[in-house]
Amino acid sequence: MEIARTECRELHFVHNGKNYFAIGFPNRSGGYEVRNRYFKGCVAPKDITHIRKQGKQVSGCCLFEGFMDYLSYLTMQLKGDAVHKDFPHSDFMVLNSVTNMDKAVELLKPYSRIDCYLDNDKAGKEACLKLQSLFGERVNDMSVHYSDYKDMNDFLCRKMINESLKQEQKNGQVQSVSRMQEPEPKNNKTFNNNKNSNKVIKTQKRYFDHDNDNDTVNKKLN
Repeated sequence: MEIARTECRELHFVHNGKNYFAIGFPNRSGGYEVRNRYFKGCVAPKDITHIRKQGKQVSGCCLFEGFMDYLSYLTMQLKGDAVHKDFPHSDFMVLNSVTNMDKAVELLKPYSRIDCYLDNDKAGKEACLKLQSLFGERVNDMSVHYSDYKDMNDFLCRKMINESLKQEQKNGQVQSVSRMQEPEPKNNKTFNNNKNSNKVIKTQKRYFDHDNDNDTVNKKLN
C-alpha cells in the first residue's frame, strides 16, 4: 500500500455521466494510466514513464510493460525476494503499452544494461527481441524468472496465494496437535441410580451473532 501511495495518484473523473475514482499512474507527458475495479484505460496523452531514482545518469535500467508489473517488482524487493541485485542503482521505465517501444528506444541508449521485465506473451517476447537486435548483449530477458506466469504481477499474486495457503495449512496442523494434547475433562458429577431420585439435567443453548496524503487530480474521460 505504501508503494502505491508513493508511485501513484488518486484520480476522480467522470465517465458516461457518472463519477468515479481510481488509481492513476503518471507518465512523462502529464497523462495517466487509470485502474479501478470497473475501468482500465488512460487519461491522454498516453506515453511512457521514466523514473530516474538517482537524479543522474546510471548504468542500468529496468524496463516494464505495465505499471502493475513495476509495483509488483518494488513489492518483491521490499519483501526481500530480490530478482535484481542492483536495484538501488537502477532507473526504471514503464512502457504503459508495448506500442510505446519506439518512444523508449532513444531514452534507453545511454544505459549499459537494460533488464526487460516484459510479459510472457508474443508481444512481450517480440519487444524484447527488438531491443536485443538494437542493443545486443546490453539487454537481458528477465522474464526467465517468471516463465511459468503471465507477467510479473501474476507471478507475485500467485506467490502470495501459495504462501497464504501454506500458512493456513501450518496453522491447521498446529491446532490439530494442540487439540490432541488437551487433557480430557474430569467428570465430577455423581448420579444416583435410585429411580425415585433420578435428576434430569437440562442444557440451555446459547446463540451468538458473529458479527491519503496523495494529490487528487480531477479528470473527465470522453
